[in-house]
Amino acid sequence: MSSKSFRVSRRSMILVISLVTLVIIGYSIVTGSFRFLEEVSFTKLVLSFIILMFAWLISAYRLKYIHRILEPDRCLNISIKDYFYARLLGGLMAYITPSAIGGEPARAYYLAKKCIGRFSRYFALSIYEVYYDIMIVNIFALSLSFYSLPYSLFVILVSIGSIVFWITMYYLIKNIVEPENTNIFLRKIVKWMNKFVHKRLEIIKDSYYDFASSFNTLVNNSYLINKVVIVVLTIFYHLCNSLAIFVLAMKSVTSVTIYTVINTVLASISAYFYSLALGALPTPGGAGVIEYGLSLALAPEIVIVSRTLMYYSTVIIGLLILYKIGLTKEIFE
Repeated sequence: MSSKSFRVSRRSMILVISLVTLVIIGYSIVTGSFRFLEEVSFTKLVLSFIILMFAWLISAYRLKYIHRILEPDRCLNISIKDYFYARLLGGLMAYITPSAIGGEPARAYYLAKKCIGRFSRYFALSIYEVYYDIMIVNIFALSLSFYSLPYSLFVILVSIGSIVFWITMYYLIKNIVEPENTNIFLRKIVKWMNKFVHKRLEIIKDSYYDFASSFNTLVNNSYLINKVVIVVLTIFYHLCNSLAIFVLAMKSVTSVTIYTVINTVLASISAYFYSLALGALPTPGGAGVIEYGLSLALAPEIVIVSRTLMYYSTVIIGLLILYKIGLTKEIFE
């Protein structure tokens, strides 16, 4: 697999953005919350936007940190700006594809271009990175969802499914190179996968093993201190995004009490993790399921403004970055 293999249809991008927009408009009309966009404080919007960008910066540093584990020498020539671009491009593609499946290939594509390396190698890096996101998000969502039963039952089911699936995938990919090191059940699956690729998918065989080897290198070279740093950065990144929602949800200063602050903080964190957990479902751009996740803990007007700001800021800035680095024609068919 080469870096040239990543393509996205312009038509599908327009359709997904249109669908998300229609869902947001429909939700605002049904709940009667569409007027809130006219009344929300401009200062809150700006502050929330700044926090969101800071969160992306944290995730960019995390990507750089993980890249350093994989390629200690090559990553020295890549600036934090490039990792910031990679993360936002991944965010853009995640928001215009079902189940956010475009995010990891987009980051891998950009890094492969910058590092002049194989797409498969950086795809392994992106998968290793997103594994931490998936686990942290779903553990938080699962833990918090018990406070919102029975409405959060859907979140519980999706979170458990995501955790089981990704743990299984983690160990499958980790043992592709050396299947004899795993248990007998996973060993049989891995050997079947290797045999299938070797016999029927000759064209991707080298990339398949390069991907597996790179992932294995990341797992083996990530010592306890590395994993702790990655987990801390991941939690900090997601809590910053929750803080952006909190800023929008917080009432005026004159009516603030400790009780309302604590409640708003918990609601913002819960809503954020619920929505991200449900974002794993195969709906384009998370349309419908993200709004549902946010609405489990937030008032409808906060759902609208939070979803609008987080979605369109990522899409617009992602498109601007794509245009700036000159990859628009190369990526969009």
